[in-house]
Amino acid sequence: MCSMTAKLHIHESMWSTPDQQSIYTRRWTPLQESVRAVIVLVHGLGEHCARYDHVAAFFAEQGMATFGFDHRGHGRSDGKRGHIPSYERAMQDIDHFLEEARRAYPNAPLFLYGHSMGGNMVLYYALARQPQNLRGVICTSPGLAVGTPLSPALQAVARVLYMVAPSFTMPNGLNLSHLSHDPQVVEAYQKDPLVTPMVSARLGLEMMDKGKWILEHAEDFPLPLLLLQGGAERIVSPDAVRAFARRVPPERITYREWEHLYHELHNEPEKAEVLNTMLDWLNRQISS
Repeated sequence: MCSMTAKLHIHESMWSTPDQQSIYTRRWTPLQESVRAVIVLVHGLGEHCARYDHVAAFFAEQGMATFGFDHRGHGRSDGKRGHIPSYERAMQDIDHFLEEARRAYPNAPLFLYGHSMGGNMVLYYALARQPQNLRGVICTSPGLAVGTPLSPALQAVARVLYMVAPSFTMPNGLNLSHLSHDPQVVEAYQKDPLVTPMVSARLGLEMMDKGKWILEHAEDFPLPLLLLQGGAERIVSPDAVRAFARRVPPERITYREWEHLYHELHNEPEKAEVLNTMLDWLNRQISS
């Protein structure tokens, strides 16, 4: 299904995966034929890609196309709510959408953009895959560690569940009061029927384990990286993000932290400044 606003085209479809799952996809494209860049968006835990409509519309106004999808177990995609069978499966899904974006716009520079859990995933993707066909990565508030560490006892229980019942789901514990300073954003999140408050034992532990691995391998980051973080962050650990930023080769990374912002930088009252920071960095990468 394709719709058009005054600023962009929005195309929705379902992708049937090799393992027979239906994945919801959303493509935002500028009205003009020429596209300056293509961005593949990887959303966070519990949410869905349509929550980024305003972000993709901003990029479209600048002549950039965005490809998004709902993770397995999220939004309009198939799967038990809050469960992704494995990180490798998630990486294969990212592979697919990068290839789809590349086929659609073979001459446009290609970027990967992830937030929160999606930020964890795009960092892991870049480090584990070492892709040569990406121009760069945008990462906001990546979940490299949780804001409130789990007790050793709870971690032990989670690891047992990971082994015997990996798809077992439990409340994800996100403190929504730290999502954004904008109460309308928090209310919309709470009322959104496509948002799930659940996370599976496997997904939760894989995200934590991959966060540690990412920190251990930060010095091998292969691409230009824009890393953005809120200093008042409580949902993920800002200290873990800062530690990662210090370890990435300085010629690779542009790091920006807003002292008083919460988790969803793109949904804060200062979102225009955040989005323009992304745009400035994208323009530099496109022209380099």
